[in-house]
Amino acid sequence: MSNADAHQRAEVAGYNASGDVGTGPFFRPCGSGGGGSGGGNTTVNITNLSKTNAKAVDVQNGLRWIGAWLAEGFDPDCNSWLTNNLGSIQTLLGLTAGSSTMYVAVGNFSNNSVDAIAGVAGTDLAPSTALLTVNANGAYFNAGYTIAGTSYQSSTAMGDVLILLHELAHLTLAAGFVGNDNNTSDAASNNRLVLQHCTKTVQGLGSLGNN
Repeated sequence: MSNADAHQRAEVAGYNASGDVGTGPFFRPCGSGGGGSGGGNTTVNITNLSKTNAKAVDVQNGLRWIGAWLAEGFDPDCNSWLTNNLGSIQTLLGLTAGSSTMYVAVGNFSNNSVDAIAGVAGTDLAPSTALLTVNANGAYFNAGYTIAGTSYQSSTAMGDVLILLHELAHLTLAAGFVGNDNNTSDAASNNRLVLQHCTKTVQGLGSLGNN
């Protein structure tokens, strides 16, 4: 992980740049239903990056709904586990007093078993380009996959909330979460941990269809 990327992660998580922010690219290879390694040490090239197209706005709105849900106290366990989640979401969306920069993007990944990436390590994106990038051709937007370690289906309201919560767990350094989950086993374990703490959010927001 580059120093710039580590600093970005620490900033989002509410830690200083010397905090423990883990190592390596943070891939979540659940797009193929748990198959594939999420790229391993291979750089994921991201093209057609956008922060303003309809898909990008959909992801950004999903984060807004998660932030509002947790702020209203509907899922205390999830809220506590995702430390400073509201501050992290505000940073991602450029809603802080010090910055109006949007850090949530969508693009085409060279490896479609990778659905989303937190930070820029392991990609060809320049530092400060994005803090959360979703694959336009991955499970968030495309049906037909089962999300690793779960029974949730891709491109559904509940599946999409799960994907975003997974990335927030990376960015907030959630307790017990495996940082470098670029293999099926770790990705599945991480998803189960998300559900252990945040099932109320996945099912509650998913049932509303707001994602």
